[in-house]
Amino acid sequence: MDVQHNIQADGASHISVLYDITEMMASLEGLSEEAAQGETPDPEESCAEFYEKTTWENSNCEINGWIFTMSGDTQLTEPAFTSNGSTYSYDLKNVYTLLNAVSESQGQDFSDEALTEQKEMVELTGITLTYNVTFPGPISEATVGEIGEDGKTLIINLFDIAETDNASVKGDIDGSSGFNPLLLIGVLVILALGGGGFMMSKKKKPASTATTNNTDTVANTDGALSGTE
Repeated sequence: MDVQHNIQADGASHISVLYDITEMMASLEGLSEEAAQGETPDPEESCAEFYEKTTWENSNCEINGWIFTMSGDTQLTEPAFTSNGSTYSYDLKNVYTLLNAVSESQGQDFSDEALTEQKEMVELTGITLTYNVTFPGPISEATVGEIGEDGKTLIINLFDIAETDNASVKGDIDGSSGFNPLLLIGVLVILALGGGGFMMSKKKKPASTATTNNTDTVANTDGALSGTE
């Protein structure tokens, strides 16, 4: 199972869950004549229950052979996802709530208890349950999983989430890391005052020069008049 989850700064998100049981069915066919004669699922019939039970918006279900893909949009809210415009935090255990939208139609139970019980069996059979979640900006702290090369995606084994009490991630929203609006306002005020002072000093100089020139002109005129007399 592979989960792809993309989260936006406002909590809007798109999630896609892919089940690929191709190899498992191939193994069963080698062990059971009945399984070997089995037909691949009918997409319309198999997706009907998902459409009936899902809470995701714009939901979609596709089946290709033994590969099932179910996707949709969902709005994350506090306390699972919080954002103040420059940073975000997310409780990764919220993925259980999201997966409930598909688990019932696939006969699965996603919870700490269920995953812990299934871990040993799943690891022995080589089954993987991976959660890839991409955030609106660089990850600064994660208590579980590995950060991808883009710095914004966390790659997690769902069993690791079940084994920790604190499965959380924090980060900065793109374009706002280190941004301080008060600092910007301060800089603008300083520039405005400095610019105003500069403009005032530039205006004073011509005024002073004009006065001097006028005085000289008056003195010269007086001198010329005096000489004439």
